[in-house]
Amino acid sequence: RNEAYYRALRRALADTRGLQVLDVGAGTGLLGMMAAKCGAESVVSCEKCEPVAASAEEIVALNRLGGKVRIVRKHSSDLIVGQKRPKIFVSGFGFYRLHGDGTGEQDMEARADVMVSEIVDCGLLGEGMIPSLRDARKRLLVPGARVIPERASIHCVCIQCPEQSAPLARPLGAVHGFDFSLYNQFCAASYEQIRLSTIEHRFMTDVAPVFDFDFTDPAMPLDRTRTHPCVATSTGTIHAVAFWFRLNLDAEESLYTGPENATTCWKQAVQFLRAPLDVEEGHPLEVLMSHDATKVSFQCRIACAEPVEWAA
Repeated sequence: RNEAYYRALRRALADTRGLQVLDVGAGTGLLGMMAAKCGAESVVSCEKCEPVAASAEEIVALNRLGGKVRIVRKHSSDLIVGQKRPKIFVSGFGFYRLHGDGTGEQDMEARADVMVSEIVDCGLLGEGMIPSLRDARKRLLVPGARVIPERASIHCVCIQCPEQSAPLARPLGAVHGFDFSLYNQFCAASYEQIRLSTIEHRFMTDVAPVFDFDFTDPAMPLDRTRTHPCVATSTGTIHAVAFWFRLNLDAEESLYTGPENATTCWKQAVQFLRAPLDVEEGHPLEVLMSHDATKVSFQCRIACAEPVEWAA
């Protein structure tokens, strides 16, 4: 993963001098330092977690890149371009802010030419890639700025997944003979991070495309919904929908998180249905696929002339 990002940054920064880079979600500062090594004129790396940002500052200094890479302890949505931050000083009586004295540091001197980030979870959108990118395009990037990653695509499959021990955290049913199903109303309709190769499961449909995301498109939608027709490939019970992604850093470099990739650092995302769906081989099915700014979700039902309730 790191090498793939390094290669993509080399291509993005090759043969062009004076480029400013914005690194969103700096973490350890690795991507920002890579950008500096690849020829960026300067790098602003923002990180909202104070302890992580403090560590990143030390790592950057240790690697003698403090003159090119600056860690800003903010979420990207709080960054300000051009305007100097008011200086803050401390006395024995507490914190005092000097307004408009012009002595504070700038978050960013100017808009960035390149944005690099790795704010993706196993479900792709859970760390805020879409809202962060949309905000950056409006306020923090020059028109036509290069973004890494450039694109992504999600694929899914319905699975049978019988009760078994951890790492599963599935909806409640019968516990020692008591029905706990009503408790599921308090559970968030989200997904678990699971490496499918470590659990007992069976594919109940063919793998299907879900959504494509073009991060280079300023008009990229915040939400979409579509219904995908498919067929049950086995007789059994659909307990969940598993999904994963391919992340295209640029036209040449991609990262794939599917279950057949044993070396991926991301696990697969598994969304359990609140009501398991019994199916027979050959049954026509419908999968409702939706996403908003931060989450992908699924519902399933048997396709028939008179639509039945979704299993979500």
